[in-house]
Amino acid sequence: MDFVKLSAELSFIGALGLTLNTEEKYQLGLSTLKLKEAERFEQIYFWGKVLGIEDDYYVCFGVDQRSSDEFPSKQYFWCNSDFKLSSLPTPKPVNEDALFRTLFSGQKELVLDDSGFTELDKLAALVCAVEKSTALCPKGAYKYSATGQVKQNNSFKGLTMQEASELGSYCHVRPITKQK
Repeated sequence: MDFVKLSAELSFIGALGLTLNTEEKYQLGLSTLKLKEAERFEQIYFWGKVLGIEDDYYVCFGVDQRSSDEFPSKQYFWCNSDFKLSSLPTPKPVNEDALFRTLFSGQKELVLDDSGFTELDKLAALVCAVEKSTALCPKGAYKYSATGQVKQNNSFKGLTMQEASELGSYCHVRPITKQK
């Protein structure tokens, strides 16, 4: 979710109890403005909130349209209740079935196994697994540029209510992966 539209968009799911309180929205808004300025991202997006027993994690990402790659790169950031966004580490290979059966504690340095795998590594693995499986966007939201890059389509104004309810109106938005 675009931080500019965050409050309005969260109202759609607020009835389910899945929302951010006023302080969280305000603190994340300030943190992302600082990050946007420091990292020179065109836009910072809210990825989600991961609930922990003692503290929660907030995940955001910036899209680098200036990347020389064919596909825009995403850089992920995290924070907890201190709202100081830091770069999320690169995910390490992990047995997802065993790892995701336990709750998050909210202690980033908590070591989860003998290899030194921490809860922050678990958060990075979770974000990677979710992105790999569910990264969708409305058809037409991105376009192929003349230079062969995938760029945000500035003329895209969104989907109608009817289109939004149809599965065919969406496509995966991730770099192509090699099949085994």
